[in-house]
Order: sequence, then C-alpha cells, then structure tokens
Amino acid sequence: MSRLPLLVLIAATLGACASVSDGVVTMNDGTMRIVKQQAMGFEGDPAAMEAEVRKQALHHCETSGQDLEVLSLKATQPPYILGNFPSARIEFRCKPR
Repeated sequence: MSRLPLLVLIAATLGACASVSDGVVTMNDGTMRIVKQQAMGFEGDPAAMEAEVRKQALHHCETSGQDLEVLSLKATQPPYILGNFPSARIEFRCKPR
C-alpha cells in the first residue's frame, strides 16, 4: 500500500497551520512595516497576530537603541473567505530616545 496519499495529507494539514511574515520592510518615507499572514487555512487569532507583529517591531527598534512609534496596527476580520486570510500589519518608525 502506498504511503504517498497519507504523506500528502499530513503535509497539507501542517501547511495549513503555517504563517508567513515579510519581516521588517523599510518604506520610501523612512517608515517601516511588518505583515504577518496565515499561509493557508482559516485558523488564526487576529489579536495574537497583532501582538506578534508589535513585538517584532519593538524588538527591531530596541536593537538599535530606539523607541517604537506605532503609526498603524491593523488585523483582518472574519469572515475568512475568498483570500481574506487572518493577517496583521503594523506600520511604525523608530525614534531616538
């Protein structure tokens, strides 16, 4: 009996739980952004994703000895259909202390 269908099912199931982040991206005006999105599937807590991107932004600023200034923080809201997957986005800048 072939195990290939079982392996494909397991890989698809695990992939549905994955999330992707584009890391810190510097924009033309000197602001920065981080976007985190569930790669597939419909599971995801928008509040937890907001907290995660905020934590990443804070860490980014603190490593350069600066303070975080949040310009915007948004998360998608249900229903998660037609490409509206759970995601969070923060736009920020690092300010001198």
